[in-house]
Amino acid sequence: MFGISMWLLQQVKRIGYEKVHFAARDGFYLKRIYDLICEKTGGSKTNSNYLYISRKSMIPVEINNKNFVDRILTSCIFSSNTPKTIINRYCSILEPLTEELVAKYKAAGFFMEKIFQNEDEFAVFINTLKLYQFSEEKAERNYKVCREYLTEQVGKNDLIFDLGYSGKLHQYVVEALGKNVAGAYINMEGYNAIRRIDKYSLVINSYYDFIPSMEGIVNEFIFSDRIPSCVGYVKECSGIIPVFEEKADDYIGDYVVNEINRGAYKFAEEFMKFFGKRMDIIKFQPLDASILYESFLAKPKSFDQSVFDGCVIEDEFYGGIKRKQLNEIWNWQRNERKLDGRGYAEAEYTDNVYGNLKYEVYLQNVHKRNLIIKGLYWLCVDKEFFKKRLLEHIRKDK
Repeated sequence: MFGISMWLLQQVKRIGYEKVHFAARDGFYLKRIYDLICEKTGGSKTNSNYLYISRKSMIPVEINNKNFVDRILTSCIFSSNTPKTIINRYCSILEPLTEELVAKYKAAGFFMEKIFQNEDEFAVFINTLKLYQFSEEKAERNYKVCREYLTEQVGKNDLIFDLGYSGKLHQYVVEALGKNVAGAYINMEGYNAIRRIDKYSLVINSYYDFIPSMEGIVNEFIFSDRIPSCVGYVKECSGIIPVFEEKADDYIGDYVVNEINRGAYKFAEEFMKFFGKRMDIIKFQPLDASILYESFLAKPKSFDQSVFDGCVIEDEFYGGIKRKQLNEIWNWQRNERKLDGRGYAEAEYTDNVYGNLKYEVYLQNVHKRNLIIKGLYWLCVDKEFFKKRLLEHIRKDK
């Protein structure tokens, strides 16, 4: 995080950006370190801002009558969604769901709680959704509010920072503002990113010139603020106010992420205390500052990764992930990308209601008990997990 903040400051000074906007929620902790470095090196904080923005808050910009079907098709995974989840997700551009509409969908062969079986069925539903519920008036009203919020916040000679880059969110910001605004990202995500850069003439600054092995949702979990995500905006007398989703309970995740980022900020404070006056002669490449962190994500030791035991993660907007264990997703991604020769075949990337229930019971009733009680619990409900943890403890003791 220190390396990224230093790199951002270098881009600002080199190109002359007037303000850096740190996109919620990926940029919250980075903004604190960036402001600290600016204060210690320049005597005052460089102009920075925390920008409340998300894929869901930009739906009124993304979806309109012309591109309704295509953009929903490419923004969601059909196999993780039902008609009800799609309707809830795009409520900012749809008429309210009524019993009459539920009956009409049922007559068309769509049940609210049934997961889509294939992409063809999903495409037919989206066409039906457009016919039954799309509201041009509501979409236009929310689009204007979203555009007004961005216009108030972002100037033409500003820079917007976000972690990953597929190009979608940046594209929608440019569409809403009607002007090109530069973006800064950890990396660009392959062909789709390059295609959007060319098509919309986007101005991009990339921290890495390659795609890290473990980009994506695990990295975002560690970097991101724990407040609920912004899902839209409302216009009040005092101006445009962000609207937030309801926060899910994840006390372990809150504690772990806050402690990690408290340590990162403390490191930045100590570093600037001793070397702040000499930063002009301290030179390093992005990978120099980040290689240990990237190595940790790619091949963490079991003991280090166990810090995240009990942390849950969600990505319902695109990935359809509903309160899964972070380590399950982490190990699945490492297994898919062949980052560990031992493999993690047991980490299945599927919804496991019983598995989630086991963890809920564990967190509520067993987590704070002694090691023997914990061991007896897992021996009763999940023998394979018990064996795995027992072997880890034996190896650690040796």
